[in-house]
Amino acid sequence: MIKLIRIGIIFALGVALSPSLGFAGSLKTQGVFGPYWLCDSIQRQADWTNSVGTTIFIKKMVIWLDLDIGGKSEINATIYRSSDSSVVGFADWNHYAEPTTLHQVFFDYSPDFFVLASGDNLRLFYSCTNDANNPHGQVSVLIMYTTGAP
Repeated sequence: MIKLIRIGIIFALGVALSPSLGFAGSLKTQGVFGPYWLCDSIQRQADWTNSVGTTIFIKKMVIWLDLDIGGKSEINATIYRSSDSSVVGFADWNHYAEPTTLHQVFFDYSPDFFVLASGDNLRLFYSCTNDANNPHGQVSVLIMYTTGAP
């Protein structure tokens, strides 16, 4: 339930920001990752496959890092395009105290974009350390894209 609330919050943030940032009406928002795991210093990976049915042109991306309240950890995420191993986004956060400031990174590729062909993947590598209290980490990622060449 908490995982769904966290994903819902970041998805709502992306939708809410879209009009205020002057995005074109055809820009779509898609949550692509949202893993929640016990921090144990093991690097994990997850893939999101473009199954939209066509090539997408990604204009913006948000990476949001989260950690259980009271947890102490270093949490990180790096996203690659699988077809050519290009890094398209990354975030790192050292969480050692409460309260914290915003722990998200907003990537704006405009006026350019990066292309993700139909069937190609975004690959997320992520991990966090267990420095105190056995915390759980979470990485939520939103992409904002068009299906027509910008």
